[in-house]
Amino acid sequence: MENRWITFHQRSEALAAEAEAAKRQCEPLLRYSWLYVQAGDWEDLALNELNHAKQLKTTSVTAVSAAALYFKGQEFNKAKAIVEKWVNSPHIYAWAKNDLSDILETIEKIHAVNNNCCLLEEKLNSSLSCATGAQI
Repeated sequence: MENRWITFHQRSEALAAEAEAAKRQCEPLLRYSWLYVQAGDWEDLALNELNHAKQLKTTSVTAVSAAALYFKGQEFNKAKAIVEKWVNSPHIYAWAKNDLSDILETIEKIHAVNNNCCLLEEKLNSSLSCATGAQI
């Protein structure tokens, strides 16, 4: 099991490093976001290889890492799923629970901003179509 964790974690690290390099080189958002999500997938696989009751530190680090990678890849539903699975687990440290809670809070803020923007856009479109008599 330990070897599989190492293999999966190393694949995650390599993809995350590639994503960071792509981002620094101003490659398209879709390119490095995809790399972050792939890294998150490998980190999630690595997380599932651990003996959580005996490897609290590694479980804590890996759970936060997986959620953060999904977050960086803008795969908020996957990040949220990791957070919800682990934030109340007895198998991770308090600092990791805090980090996971911070990720979830940030996701919720992003969703709130996006929802407000959509509402504003709907109101604007409605106002413009009423003023001009045309559909936008």
